[in-house]
Amino acid sequence: MQKRGIILPLILIAILAIAGLIALGISIGKKSSGPTATNPVVTVQASPVPSPSPDETANWKTYTNNLVKFSLKLPTDIEVVGIGIGPPAAIDASEVIICRGCNNSVDPAKTPLIYIRTTELKYTIFKDMAFSGIVKQNYDANIANKNSTKSVIKPLQQITFAGEPAFTYTLDSSGYSGKYDGFTTYSGINKIIEVQRNGIFYVFIYVQDSTFDQILSTFRFTQ
Repeated sequence: MQKRGIILPLILIAILAIAGLIALGISIGKKSSGPTATNPVVTVQASPVPSPSPDETANWKTYTNNLVKFSLKLPTDIEVVGIGIGPPAAIDASEVIICRGCNNSVDPAKTPLIYIRTTELKYTIFKDMAFSGIVKQNYDANIANKNSTKSVIKPLQQITFAGEPAFTYTLDSSGYSGKYDGFTTYSGINKIIEVQRNGIFYVFIYVQDSTFDQILSTFRFTQ
């Protein structure tokens, strides 16, 4: 009986000691592990999508030339007039002028405008000449004519116009003086574009003007 009385307290002390060691181990484990690391959250703000610029030519009227097969768009205050004997209707003319308030009495020398002249090459001495050669002859002739050309603002360079290879140059001039062809235009800084398509040679000459640039940006060949 006396042994039993001694053993029971010893067992109880042992149990308490083991429990204490277990609790201490858990506590030490928690301290050594430390807090769980978390990845910082990065917020990416999407860039705003720019709105497309409105098409200023969307409500413009369309002019179509049935003879030399092209079209372009025009503001309501700009008209097209045919040049030549008659004169021909603008839709059937090989030469046209485009200007504000245009009519058959307009003097090209006194009116800012776009002058478009077309030539069917098979009826000219240029019929067998390379396009670039025709342009070079016209460019040289324009420069040489000191009566209409004061100076070269931008020399001859190759571009693409309405999807076709083309050439352009800019003159301080009062007309166009090609190798075998010439006409009077408004005196000032004039841009010239020359392009060929389906055997037709096109010459555009116009006073530097943002509206005229927009008009010619809508130019399309229809055949």
